[in-house]
Amino acid sequence: MAYFPLLRGRHSFEAVARIRDTTQLLLDVYRGGRIYPHPLKVWNRYSTKMFLPHSCSLQQEEEYRFETVDGGVAMSRYYRLVKEEEEKNQDQNYDSHDRFFSLAKLDYQRGIFNGETERQIIESTLTKDRRLQEMIRKYFRPRDYFQLRDRMVGSGSLGGKACGMLLARKIIHTELPEYRKYFEPHDSFYIGSDVFYTYIVSNNCWETRIGQRTEEGYFTKAEALKDALLSGTFPPDIREKFRNLLEYFGQSPIIVRSSSFLEDGFGNAFAGKYESVFCVDQGSPEERLEAFEAAVRTVYASTMDISALEYRKQRGLQHSDEQMAVPMQNSVADRHRFSQRIMDRFSQRIMDVLDTEKNELTETEIDSMLENLPLWYKKAVMERDYEAEAALKRMNRPRQVWFTTCQGLLENREFTELMQKMLKTLDRVYGNPVDIEYTVNLDEQGEFVVNLLQCRPLYTGGRGTVTEIPELPEKNVFFRLKDSAMGSSVKEKIDVVVQIDARAYYEYPYALKPQAAEAVGAINTYYKGKKKHILLMTPGRVGTSSPELGVPVSFAQISGFCGIFYCALWGDERTVKYNEAFFGDLENLFPAICPERKELAEIFRVSEPEDLWYWNNEQTGETVCGILHERIG
Repeated sequence: MAYFPLLRGRHSFEAVARIRDTTQLLLDVYRGGRIYPHPLKVWNRYSTKMFLPHSCSLQQEEEYRFETVDGGVAMSRYYRLVKEEEEKNQDQNYDSHDRFFSLAKLDYQRGIFNGETERQIIESTLTKDRRLQEMIRKYFRPRDYFQLRDRMVGSGSLGGKACGMLLARKIIHTELPEYRKYFEPHDSFYIGSDVFYTYIVSNNCWETRIGQRTEEGYFTKAEALKDALLSGTFPPDIREKFRNLLEYFGQSPIIVRSSSFLEDGFGNAFAGKYESVFCVDQGSPEERLEAFEAAVRTVYASTMDISALEYRKQRGLQHSDEQMAVPMQNSVADRHRFSQRIMDRFSQRIMDVLDTEKNELTETEIDSMLENLPLWYKKAVMERDYEAEAALKRMNRPRQVWFTTCQGLLENREFTELMQKMLKTLDRVYGNPVDIEYTVNLDEQGEFVVNLLQCRPLYTGGRGTVTEIPELPEKNVFFRLKDSAMGSSVKEKIDVVVQIDARAYYEYPYALKPQAAEAVGAINTYYKGKKKHILLMTPGRVGTSSPELGVPVSFAQISGFCGIFYCALWGDERTVKYNEAFFGDLENLFPAICPERKELAEIFRVSEPEDLWYWNNEQTGETVCGILHERIG
């Protein structure tokens, strides 16, 4: 057997690519207390853990035995070591954009890094938003820009979502240094927005895109462009770079996300408008590459989704240049029996599972997974239902009953203090409430690490304003809330109230729940263009992809609503009053609007009351909806 060492960072991308093509075995090796070999290519062999990193102790008194680096906490330590090594070496994959960064880095090493260089880097790579640029200058250091460039495929911008995530991580790193140990190291890679244009041009889609940008082609040509984006191929040099990224992640599942120019900025969240795709990342290297490319195509094609188009048009952004960058993030979690990975989004009955045997993302009943989950994991995210267990025992059907609450994690004071301080810090620095997305990885010893995946400023209008709420007779009050609304102070007249009965919705068959979203879409179409302010009262989360959590409407199904107000009705002291039958004397217009949806008549009520108003006082936390003038009866 002959083997040859390659020094990391000393060879061109093309040279390493040729070696990869011809060798039978290619290992990436790191040292840091232990030795970590990471198989990148193994000729004619495959197993479900082959391409994961492995480790072996360097202590002489310990037996030399290699173990798979598995589990979120252990993998986090490994990638922290990888990041440290990356900082010592320079990528040899050069283009004109890289040469600019290389020259800037050389100047920095000589003690020169001027404001003009930083401006060019921020505007070309991160954001053109002046408010965000100032925050980036405050929290980023020159080496942060250079490390970021080393994790990019192609040139261009990282997009709004990636910029928000990176900025939030730097804010927390700087403002809360005592909590750094609880955060996973930065482990994302990015396909620059210029690759999006390269893909369009190389697949002869440019003329279609130009036609879609016109007023008459905005909607009519979108479907053709979407189909073209889904069926294109990537240039060979881009495919090689994709292959290099997949080698880095090994067989760890990844998520391919959207990060467009306009996404997650102040006033334009684009929440849920573009696609994210899980890659379970199993199979041969070529199979994994094909699945990854399909995921990137899906994200690109989502720019032509009807909800995204409606959202941009409603905000006057239909003529703005909307290029798509693509972040790739490790979605590693602990493996359990049958090589199934349990993700951190739970509902009452359903969980998402990355099934490494079937190589797919699936949904499954929580009860069917209980025997696969270790006891420590169940105690962290679930609780026993002892009343249900007692009832089953009386029926001679004894078994354990678990339900998901994440109570064990919420009782971890270190975790809750971290989350509270993180949100308050981001709110203070942004000068604006923020919406964050994160994952938590746990281990059997109770240790945890947090990965901050997204941070977007929430639109609140003018903060600090006051709206006087009039004293209404109790018979005129539809609902009165305390500390249950989001947004600034406001007074709005309500023309239409759409009520969806919570109990009736949750008792409706699971497979048929999307019909409720279709009915909301039909109501939306009916009132579209009529300049009506509509109050949509729906159980659970609006726009969720999980029907058991709420009505799974898309933005296109509510885009015609001129006014949607975000407040919550709780079953506690925060809901001072709620008169569900307030409009019982008015005609229910739902059967007339949706005559083909008779089966939903017990779930929906659509009313058009007169002189109904909505008030929210940001400073006092009071929210009221009711009839302004005297109501008869």
